[in-house]
Amino acid sequence: MLDVFTNEFMPLSESLYRYAYRLTRNEEDAKDLVADTYKRIWERISSYEPGSNPMAFAAVVMKRIFLNDMRSRERRGYVEDIETHAYHLKSGNDHAVEYAAVVEALSGEGELPDGLLSDAVVTALEQLSAQDRFILAQSLAGVKNDETARELGMNVNTLKVRLRRIRLKLIEDMEAYCAEQYNIKLNRKR
Repeated sequence: MLDVFTNEFMPLSESLYRYAYRLTRNEEDAKDLVADTYKRIWERISSYEPGSNPMAFAAVVMKRIFLNDMRSRERRGYVEDIETHAYHLKSGNDHAVEYAAVVEALSGEGELPDGLLSDAVVTALEQLSAQDRFILAQSLAGVKNDETARELGMNVNTLKVRLRRIRLKLIEDMEAYCAEQYNIKLNRKR
């Protein structure tokens, strides 16, 4: 149990911090969130299947802690300055939670909430292979390319090329959608 925690989760501290910072938009809150995440992972290490995706497991744990904290703040009527944090509870404009939901869904750990993304975006994402969605999710979560490549057992340059192709495919799909639905032609240099 200690070996699994030490070998699979401890090396993720930088990636978890980056993800926590994207959620909280605050250095201290991000550090606290990472610490809480490691504590929760340790408490629930028995539910982790060794050899599976530790980053996805940790990201789901972190997102749940973050959401529970936000809900408790909302119940207490505590809303921080809207310009300094991503909470946006009063306006209903919680981009950090939406972002976390997209990353979680792309990594195969959850479903996209209805209405979060347009049908065209969902269709474009569904056309990607599961591995391509995972690569995109890791990139969106701020995981370094070398970490993702190591996890997938591929060369980092191969991963970078693949990520570029994934992004270009999504751009092409969105360009086609805009042209078809709204008669908008995007002039983008390739």
